[in-house]
Amino acid sequence: MGIIDVNLFVGDCPFRTIPSSAEDLKRLREDAGLERAVATSFGSLFYYDPMAGLERDLKRYEPLGDWLSFFAVVNPDFPRLEGQIERATKDERIVGIRLFPTLHHYALDSERVRETLRLASEHHLPVNLTARLTDGRMAPRYVDQTEISPDALVKFLESAGDTTVILSMFFFNELQPLSVDWARLPRVVLDLGCSKPSVNSFDELPSWFPVERVLFGSGAPLYYWKGSRLAVEGARLSEDQKKAILGRTAKEVFPGLRIAECGSRIATEEKDRPASGIRNPKWEEELRRFRIVDAHAHNWSLFADTDYMAKCLDRFGLHAAAILSDLRGDGTPDPAQIEASNAATARVRDRLGERIIPFCYVNAMHTDHAIGQVDRWEAEGFRGLKLWISEHATDPRTYTVVEAALEKNWPIYYHSYYRPHSAAPHSESPPMEVAQLARRYPQGRFIMAHMGAQFEHGLHAVADCPNLSVDYAGTVNEKGAYETALRLLGPDRIVFGTDMPACFYTNAGRVLEMEASDAVKQQIFADNFLRLLGGPIESF
Repeated sequence: MGIIDVNLFVGDCPFRTIPSSAEDLKRLREDAGLERAVATSFGSLFYYDPMAGLERDLKRYEPLGDWLSFFAVVNPDFPRLEGQIERATKDERIVGIRLFPTLHHYALDSERVRETLRLASEHHLPVNLTARLTDGRMAPRYVDQTEISPDALVKFLESAGDTTVILSMFFFNELQPLSVDWARLPRVVLDLGCSKPSVNSFDELPSWFPVERVLFGSGAPLYYWKGSRLAVEGARLSEDQKKAILGRTAKEVFPGLRIAECGSRIATEEKDRPASGIRNPKWEEELRRFRIVDAHAHNWSLFADTDYMAKCLDRFGLHAAAILSDLRGDGTPDPAQIEASNAATARVRDRLGERIIPFCYVNAMHTDHAIGQVDRWEAEGFRGLKLWISEHATDPRTYTVVEAALEKNWPIYYHSYYRPHSAAPHSESPPMEVAQLARRYPQGRFIMAHMGAQFEHGLHAVADCPNLSVDYAGTVNEKGAYETALRLLGPDRIVFGTDMPACFYTNAGRVLEMEASDAVKQQIFADNFLRLLGGPIESF
């Protein structure tokens, strides 16, 4: 049995080009080993008449009808609600209804939503309730997403009755704390792709939700798919649980999902698949081909436990990890908090040895103290400077501290976010400020974290700074980030980071998914960062 991905996005994305032509999707099917998939049309999301947008894309992808099914996006506030759903039932490729209240701005407790649930149940169609299209911190300004409150979500689920409800693109930290007895809601199913997992989110899933009611959805090709797959395949779940998530449960949830013959390449490889349905049973070997150094990890949350951190380094086959502090003080730490953070980093290094690459964290507002920390921890073997959000990259106090670090031949690791919507935290530097800093010190070596979050903005901001590299560490998983970085910066200016204890697999899968040589991937996975440290690569 192949994989069933229940969360593809296809058609004309309004804010970037994604690989979603019929030929692109055929390649995706082959690469991901998909037996079936359920897609959502961008036209149905953004047309005034969702059905008109869907019908356009149904025609466009008609040649893929033997394996590609669709959700019909329904806007309950659009006229002729019953007619919308009747139109959906006339095409056998439509296997479910999808609600996007965050985009279409309607209340979940409205009478029209209740009627949608009733009609969907009457036609034996599951209803997908979607939390978001993109991470709200970096959605385009013209995409105004509202949030679904926990209370509204719980009331919706409790009122859904016999309707099968799929929760999609909710984050783990939104669902897990809910005051819900999931056993009493047997018609609720989770699609946990695009869910911002941590290193242990899938390991711990059975402790709070019935695994037999979990689906696999990647968000491809809007999002990278391989990291989502690795997160399931690498989880400490039984092979039977993985088999259910990756395909079997989807067949139970979608009555209209016809199981078609696989494409030629997939069909010929069927005999090579393991019983779990994973097309490439040697995914761990794929990772082990590379020496991997995580340039961006933190000793906070789960990784405050050094023993657990060590187990994760072993589990993921990491040769080393840079610890960029536990960042005490909520962005504006006082000297005592800075000293405690750096001492905690030193204890991790002392405990785990050369596998830990310690960075010195400072608050440039306390300039003299920051310079003293640079001197102290350089003498203790620290390897670089970490700047977060205590002061802007263009502040004279930042310049003074950076100059002290450059005297030690340290690289400077700078957090940076461009936020189209939400307000920035105290003194957070957007990418154009970090670029100004790098231009001011052309002799320096700088790393901008997260590609500035909104990767097109961040990468264009720093493209002409040859002494500035980037990572894409963290939970933002939008397809195109690494590809754009290769095009604008080249392979020498990209480093691999995870923001662990964020999910290692999600981050590693992005690099593995790239259409690039193993030599380029090896540069990203370790060699570029080790070169920036100024030491011999062979030492790791």
